[in-house]
Amino acid sequence: MSSNEHKSTLEQLIAQHGLDENSSYWRRIKLCLERGMLTDAPCKALLIAAERAIQHQQDYPEHLHRPPTAEQLHAAGEPHVRLGTLLDDTSLIVGVRFDRPLHVVVAGCTGFGKTTLVRTLLKTIHEFNQCHFPDPSR
Repeated sequence: MSSNEHKSTLEQLIAQHGLDENSSYWRRIKLCLERGMLTDAPCKALLIAAERAIQHQQDYPEHLHRPPTAEQLHAAGEPHVRLGTLLDDTSLIVGVRFDRPLHVVVAGCTGFGKTTLVRTLLKTIHEFNQCHFPDPSR
C-alpha cells in the first residue's frame, strides 16, 4: 500500500464506522488527515488502532448514548453564562446558571476534555464577573 492508500483507507474506516462521532481522539486524527499532517508510518500504525477500535465497537456497542433534549438540558432554564454547544447537537447551548447552589462533577475518559471544560468554565465565570460585578478594589 502506498502512503496515499494508507491515508485513504484510514479516512474511509473512520467515516464508515463513525469512529470520530464518539471519540475526540479519532476526531483529531481525522482533522490531521484532512490537513495532510500525517505521513505513511503513523497512518500504518493508526490503521491497526482503527481496526481495534472498530472491533471494540462491535464487541461493546453503545446503545444508551443519546444527546439530551433541550428540555432535559435546560430543565432549570437557559444558562446565564454560555460555555459552548454539545458536540452531538450544536444547536444545544451548554452553560452555567447561578440562581441555585451549584455542584459540578466532571468525569470521563482520558482525552475527553475534562481539563479543557474546567479551564473554560473558570475563564468564562471570571469574564462574567468582570462584566457584571463592581471591582472591589475601587
